[in-house]
Amino acid sequence: MFLLLACTSAPTVSSSSVVGPLDFPEEGDTGTAITVDSGGDTESEVEPEPVYDEPDPPDLLINEVQTRNASTLLVSGSFPDWIEVYNASPETVDLSRISVIDSNDLPWHGPAGEVLAPGGYMLLYADGSLEGGMHAPFSFSGNGDQIVLKVDGYSVDRIATGELPEDASWARFPDGGDWAPTITCSPGETNGSAPSDSLDPGDALFDLGFNYVGLTMSTANKNTLTSNSYAEVESDVDVNGAEFGPVDVRVRGSATRRSFGSKASLKIDLNSHIDIKYRGLEKLTLINMIWDGSYIREYVGYALFREAGVPAARTSYNWLDVNGENYGIYLFTETYDDAFLRHWFGSDNGYLWEANGDFSSPGSWDCEEGYPCNTSQVSAVQSVMSSQSANTAGMADIEAYVALDSMMREWILENAIGQWDGYTSPHNYRIYHNLDDGLMYMIPSSIDYTFDNPYQFTESLYYGNGAMMRWCFAATDCRERYNTNALEVADLIEEMDWNTRIDEIRELLDDHAGNDQDDPQGQYSRATYETQVEYVRAFTLNIPDWIRSQVD
Repeated sequence: MFLLLACTSAPTVSSSSVVGPLDFPEEGDTGTAITVDSGGDTESEVEPEPVYDEPDPPDLLINEVQTRNASTLLVSGSFPDWIEVYNASPETVDLSRISVIDSNDLPWHGPAGEVLAPGGYMLLYADGSLEGGMHAPFSFSGNGDQIVLKVDGYSVDRIATGELPEDASWARFPDGGDWAPTITCSPGETNGSAPSDSLDPGDALFDLGFNYVGLTMSTANKNTLTSNSYAEVESDVDVNGAEFGPVDVRVRGSATRRSFGSKASLKIDLNSHIDIKYRGLEKLTLINMIWDGSYIREYVGYALFREAGVPAARTSYNWLDVNGENYGIYLFTETYDDAFLRHWFGSDNGYLWEANGDFSSPGSWDCEEGYPCNTSQVSAVQSVMSSQSANTAGMADIEAYVALDSMMREWILENAIGQWDGYTSPHNYRIYHNLDDGLMYMIPSSIDYTFDNPYQFTESLYYGNGAMMRWCFAATDCRERYNTNALEVADLIEEMDWNTRIDEIRELLDDHAGNDQDDPQGQYSRATYETQVEYVRAFTLNIPDWIRSQVD
């Protein structure tokens, strides 16, 4: 058994410490092994490990390691941990010369007759299997594993992985280069030039691009879902090549609700039968965009909220197949659940409501996480609003209960993008009571009615029927603080360069949106798509000036 000498720097992950990969001492060296966990550092002396001597070995390297594979790579119906070896040498190497040893000195020996070509990649499944081939007799714990790569019995490379989130890996950038943690895993392929910026596995799903969801269900279940849009049926699901099942599928939405055969929005519950997560997500939400000829209103709207510091869903795009039939383009939207809370707040220690109505009627709110939700803090907010005006003292009192600046930014953007169906109504929004800081946050929801004015929505920065909005706008002190937040939001939006960003979205969508072959259930023509995208572009670019013109 062996330990490693020094730890490379790595991004911080809120759920656990990030450790390694660590370098083993060279032959003849001694040093201090470092193991880092939530309890701090521990040190011990290291015995040197013999290394390859003469002749020089082929340049083989451990190139990528994943010790907590939950959904990255599916092999024979399971998700094994894995090791990737890269041949950086100019010679072909027979696998019988290669062995890999784990922390417990369990060896895997490569099969004879198979080779690793120059520049090639060897993928070894650390699944504890005794069947041989490319299956190793060991598996990983995920909280600090040690691996040695040997050629002809001599050590040529070795690492200790430390702890990473599920579906993250340690990889060399570029191939054979320096180690870094990443969620853009590439088993059996080149690692590319740089690691991911984030170590949240879900972020890989919400880059600007297309995911794939394929549903496979019985004819009876499909007919049930088609005839009854409130039914829930079992299905198997393929998400970007990772297959799960059974899962539960239902149609979602109210005004946007459609039958399953005509562009229905869907909710897919991955862990309704067994504990399954895909890149940290427990549920998948696919939005039909039936009110949106541009295909970009919700994508742009949620991004504006997030980048202004308001907790809001991440989004990307999605292809949907059902029993092998193309159902077209959907918006892939983060579900408001405990996984969302952990991503945004660092934990799910609190209560999440779908807040039907206003603070005056919390009894009608739907408790979604933290059941049973405790509404006592809602009563405290009501008490402050009923007893004090929103002057400086009143704001100080209410800030014991709510994240006021974050809420103000939510209201500002609702008005700026024309979200008349949100707290301005009040109707579609979420409230999260974060027990870690004791504050309540407002979260935008169902923003499909945006960048438009179908019901002559009052286009004013100070519009709103929500009780907290009315309370704030009635007092000069609170209104001035709202103005300060509004001007900061205007500056933030201007810095986002939405002209370039919408060009990037168009580059992704232009070959597909408004195309009956690619989006057979789509509601809009190609000409409508093009007109509407440019309308949303102009609307978005005008928001900063509109806000500034409104501030009094």
